[in-house]
Amino acid sequence: MTEAPKPPPGSPEDPRATMLGVGCAYTILLLVALSWLGLRGRWSALAATAIGSHGVLASGAVGLAVGVIGHCMLATVSRRAPAIAELEERAHELLVGMTQAAAFSFVLTAALIEELFFRLAVQDAFGLAGSVAAYVLLSMSAGRSVLLLAAAHALCMGGLVELGFGLYASTTAHAVINYLSLRRMTCR
Repeated sequence: MTEAPKPPPGSPEDPRATMLGVGCAYTILLLVALSWLGLRGRWSALAATAIGSHGVLASGAVGLAVGVIGHCMLATVSRRAPAIAELEERAHELLVGMTQAAAFSFVLTAALIEELFFRLAVQDAFGLAGSVAAYVLLSMSAGRSVLLLAAAHALCMGGLVELGFGLYASTTAHAVINYLSLRRMTCR
């Protein structure tokens, strides 16, 4: 990644401050997911949905395939939808000052925590429709233009869990989409 001039620490344009805030939000999301499972006595849901009923190889392969297909679809939409391209540009601006290792760690961690929250905690309590609705509601902060994309993403990831491929497949797919999107954004 190229190094951009850094604004003063704490300024509104400082990507480090934004990333710190996002990191705190993801930490809270993880704590809420795990606490919610614990309070409901549903720790067994983690073991039951971790790999899924199809096994490690099938779940990993399906997750990888869905991730690559999802990235290709997102790249196509991004070229045709200025609002999505603008969101990707904002993400690029946040990540441009980070090392590649830090940026990749961030997007992979984000995939893991989002899948634990939406597919494990929310989907376990409210089903697929509930997890899709929650994902779309939390995506509203990015603007109305992403709601259909967010719904499709949530339906696809939740569908992997519903079809028995488990969190392994949904997290793999999500991480592959994030990783390939990051590569596409930084190779401009």
